Amino acid sequence: MRRSPMHTVQRVLVMVLCTVPCLTVQAQARRDRASAQAVDSLVARLPGRPVSLSTFVDAALREGFDVQLALMNRRRAEANALYEGRAIDPELHLSSDVAGTPLTNAAALAANQGTTAGMQAALPWGTVLNADYGRTGTLGVARFAGTSEQNRLSIGVSQPLLDGVNQRTAGLRAAQLDRSAATILIGRTRQEIATDIELQYWTLAEAQAVEAVYGRSVDLAKDILRRNAELASRDLIASVDVLTVQSGVAFRESLQAQARLSRRDLSDALVFGAYGAAAAQIVDADTLPVIAIDDTTSRATAPMLDDAIRISLVQRVDLRAVRVGRDAAQVRFAQARNGVLPTVAVTGGWTSLRGSSDVLPPAGGTASAWRLGMSISAPLLNRGDRGLEMLAAVQLEMESLRVRRAEAQVVRDVRAAVRALRIGSERLDRAAVAASLAWEQLTAERRRLELGLGDSFRLLQTEDNAVQAQLEAVRARYDLLRATSRYWLAVGSVRGAS
Repeated sequence: MRRSPMHTVQRVLVMVLCTVPCLTVQAQARRDRASAQAVDSLVARLPGRPVSLSTFVDAALREGFDVQLALMNRRRAEANALYEGRAIDPELHLSSDVAGTPLTNAAALAANQGTTAGMQAALPWGTVLNADYGRTGTLGVARFAGTSEQNRLSIGVSQPLLDGVNQRTAGLRAAQLDRSAATILIGRTRQEIATDIELQYWTLAEAQAVEAVYGRSVDLAKDILRRNAELASRDLIASVDVLTVQSGVAFRESLQAQARLSRRDLSDALVFGAYGAAAAQIVDADTLPVIAIDDTTSRATAPMLDDAIRISLVQRVDLRAVRVGRDAAQVRFAQARNGVLPTVAVTGGWTSLRGSSDVLPPAGGTASAWRLGMSISAPLLNRGDRGLEMLAAVQLEMESLRVRRAEAQVVRDVRAAVRALRIGSERLDRAAVAASLAWEQLTAERRRLELGLGDSFRLLQTEDNAVQAQLEAVRARYDLLRATSRYWLAVGSVRGAS
């Protein structure tokens, strides 16, 4: 179609009047192209207070609710182990009494005074030892005057047979294993806490990068709006071009507001997750959101799957804790199995008796005796012990199944983590290329608008594509960082949680 001379003059005037705005847009394009792969400069302009990842991890491992619950669980296991230790605690007893006995003609009274001290203890392998010393004295009153006394020393021993060796301390040994498992689980809890904080930290970093990208998009749309408003005031472009850009600015400001809300919510979640009960005071004292510091310079490389699985089966402390729990169940099963056997024990003892008297004609002397015997007892039906044996057997099977399930879960976690690292690395490379090409396309479209060959709608559409490509690169970057954190948790080697 042939253009009129007036139309040509208008095109020239548009190009002249837009020289300064277009130069501004061109300079902005150069800056955007230079920072297409580095959003840190945009994030630095966001309001907030930068806090390092290690600060949050240290706080969570010190003040977080989860680590406090894990410590309380270990304290409970320690208390139970202390309680089960009563099986071999020695017992000391002391008694003293005085009694009066009337004689035959009720004209005299004999007062008896007795004192006994003894101790009983059980050895870890089941032997029960007891020793007693007793002293009895008689004092005559009324017709007779004088005293008599008797000293007795007794030592006894009992050794169970069918119950087996070390069964007396089986409960103690099982409780000690439970305590070891609880202590081991504290290490895994610390790893999970550190990983969770790290995941929240990278999610916050992603949210602030998204907000920064949307903020840059709003600034660009506002620049185009100012340009179009100036040209429309001179009747050089149609008013529909102003409406188009106004709609684009409003839409981008809505996305920016949503991104700002998401960042503030994630900032609060990170503070509350790390500082526990003290978080409310922290967020009240400082209303600025947290700025995550992304100083990562190297990319994680996916290891060989077989090597990662082999390492994880050795390093995963939660798997070690499950195995210790199975060992405790094995001890309790052995104890319950012995409970259905008859109680057979060999007993023995030695007693020394020494007496003296000055009431009747001289009498007294020393005598000793020994004894050796065997005792056997068994309850009829014995449904109680047989029921306990069945319960212990089921518990052992459950703990063994938990071990197999934990081993399978470890393999699954490692496979997923290694796969996420590999695919995440590929995704980041392709997203970076797409973002670079999209920004080059945006720069070319700006030049077309500068030459009068383009329009505002096409520029906004191209800019929107560039923003989406940049956001995909941001998400790919932080998805890879989160995949790296999950990989270290899967192999049981979380940094900062030792």
